[in-house]
This record gives sequence, C-alpha cells and structure tokens, in this order.
Amino acid sequence: MSGFPWLSLILWMPLLAGLALIARGRETGPSRSSTAWWLSLASSLLTLILCMKAPMESGPSFWKESIEWIPSLGVAYELGMDGMGCIMLALTALIMPVSIEIGRASCRERVSCDV
Repeated sequence: MSGFPWLSLILWMPLLAGLALIARGRETGPSRSSTAWWLSLASSLLTLILCMKAPMESGPSFWKESIEWIPSLGVAYELGMDGMGCIMLALTALIMPVSIEIGRASCRERVSCDV
C-alpha cells in the first residue's frame, strides 16, 4: 500500500462528515440530507475504489497501516483489511447512500422533513 493512510480515511471520513453536519446546524442552503447523501456517496466511492485495487492473491491482510502512537508503552494505531473485510466494506459502502436516499424519499412524502 502507498504511504497515504487510505484505511484511516475510510474509517474517519463518515465520523468527520457527521460532525460537520452537526456543526452546520440549520443554516439555509442545501438541506442536511442532501449533504449527508453526497458525503456518504464520496465515502462509498473511495471505499469501492480501494476494494477494486485490492490484490486477489494476497495472504491474510493485504492493506495495512501501522503508526506508533506511544512507543515507550508499545502502543500503536494499526489497521488492516483482508478479503472478507473488503467485501464487508464494499457492502456497507453500497448500502449507505441507498439507505439515506430511501429516508429522504420517505420524508418527501410526509413533507414535514428537512429535504
């Protein structure tokens, strides 16, 4: 894997997007559900691209990140993804934008939602 922490980006991007939506509050402009949909779509595309680049012949863990956090205590931040993890990430990546869009559609029917 290259030097860029792709797994960390995939892990932390939804959390940061959620915090950005909370911080945004109820300002005017595009609705929060639209913003949530676009952010989940971006995260999903990033996840699917990473899974498509995965080598199929690798061993137990083909994407790895390891950063020493507190070396004196032997504490490190480590992430790894294998074939089954890649499948689970891809399925989650496909489900999130679809579920947000279904929620937006049901809100449009009730008309009282922020869509």
